[in-house]
Amino acid sequence: MSDTRKKQIAIGVEDFKKIIDKDGYFVDKTLMIQSLIESQAMVTLFMRPRRFGKTLNQFMIRRFFEDERTRSGERIDNGYLFDGLKVTACGEEVLQHQQQYPVIFLSLKSAKQPNFEEAYKKICRALAEEFRRHQYLLEGNSLADDQKIMFQKIMAEQADYSAYNDALLALCREILAQEGEKPALLPVGAKTLALLSEHRERFSPVAGLCIATPTQLALLNDKAAVSSLAQKLSVPVPENFERKSGENLDAFFSRVPLPCAVKPHCGEKFGLTAAQRYRICRTKEALQEAFSHFQAIAQEDPIVQEYLPGEAFGCSVLAKDGAVYRSLCHRRVREYPVSGGPSSCCESVSRSDLLAFSEALVQETGFTGPAMFEFKCAADGSPRLLEVNPRVWGTFPLTRAAKTDFAYSWFCLAANLPLPEEVPAQHVKMAYYPADFAAGLGYLKAGQPGRFFAAAADFLSPCVKNGIADPKDPAPAQVYFRNLFHRGGHK
Repeated sequence: MSDTRKKQIAIGVEDFKKIIDKDGYFVDKTLMIQSLIESQAMVTLFMRPRRFGKTLNQFMIRRFFEDERTRSGERIDNGYLFDGLKVTACGEEVLQHQQQYPVIFLSLKSAKQPNFEEAYKKICRALAEEFRRHQYLLEGNSLADDQKIMFQKIMAEQADYSAYNDALLALCREILAQEGEKPALLPVGAKTLALLSEHRERFSPVAGLCIATPTQLALLNDKAAVSSLAQKLSVPVPENFERKSGENLDAFFSRVPLPCAVKPHCGEKFGLTAAQRYRICRTKEALQEAFSHFQAIAQEDPIVQEYLPGEAFGCSVLAKDGAVYRSLCHRRVREYPVSGGPSSCCESVSRSDLLAFSEALVQETGFTGPAMFEFKCAADGSPRLLEVNPRVWGTFPLTRAAKTDFAYSWFCLAANLPLPEEVPAQHVKMAYYPADFAAGLGYLKAGQPGRFFAAAADFLSPCVKNGIADPKDPAPAQVYFRNLFHRGGHK
């Protein structure tokens, strides 16, 4: 009796082996394997839109080339998977490579998470699973005893940052050996930057870096230290109110003028979001609560400063060894939460005074890397330096919208390549939706209908750039939208 079973369409199945074992429909693309072998390229990039079968093809390639083993080291024969497929007719020059190599197969799809911590956990889990696939290496003599210990820690997801730091270091060494050129490392997150900065001496021989030193990071992340340095350099700062030695809190609170701003020395150090790193206090009770709140978090007295009612500005720079190579100033148009939070809308502006103040601190510290200097104006319109973000900042997309070359220039400085010719920044306004929707409603609720209508007009204006959404890359918008619901407000 003939087999009358119909093949099934394995919807959502990405593993080539599962499709073949289940006798599912498979569009034969195995001649791609022949192309890979004949090209002899060191690196091959597959560019296809989502849902075009990139992962399935990668599984197919892996099953062809991999000398797959069980965790005890027994060989798994996957040769039957290709029976009847076109690759089997390609001759010995191709088939001699079948099931001959160890393969590292790593997918980072799970790393699409709303924050760094969750993404990091997912990446660790993916690495652990791949190490478990190659667990048989522990049974042989190819690994030293200390390497086996680290191997086991990674499998158990018990390795610390330094272990993954070592893995990145090994990757950089391999790229340098294969390509003869150092890969450039451009850390975006604060934790990644701190890790690379701490180990910069280990990475410098095998990777291109343009990042701040640990000393520079420690100094510029400390708001009190920045304020002291700024005053030394004649850069204007808000008035600070410090508790005198032996002074009780009631006496201190009584002499602080209201409203005022309260913030920890380094809020980011304690995992606080931008909106959680300071509070505007308009009553003595609010001041007491904010002071106690930040004191409990940091185990030290927080910073208490005068409240500045004027506009907020930022000066973004890209520097190396104390010299500024790129700069862009912006004005904060709207913010969310409206009582004080990150920019929901901003626009590029020309402010030579802010650039001069920023350059003074860059030169004094010998700073290297990207940074953004935050300013706020007093009632008379004169600016005051609030803090420094010595890393990639939230309004960084404005540098792209303004047609500057911040990102590429950063790469060039890290890779020791010539910088492109600098061109004047374009004036552009950029909004972060949906945060700017929420900001508009917040201003309306706060009795500022003019700012609400301005937000609505900007939304409808084709001249206002979208800082998040990009049809070519929708993932940032998805992540931003999720994060928006976790963003705290101010009291």
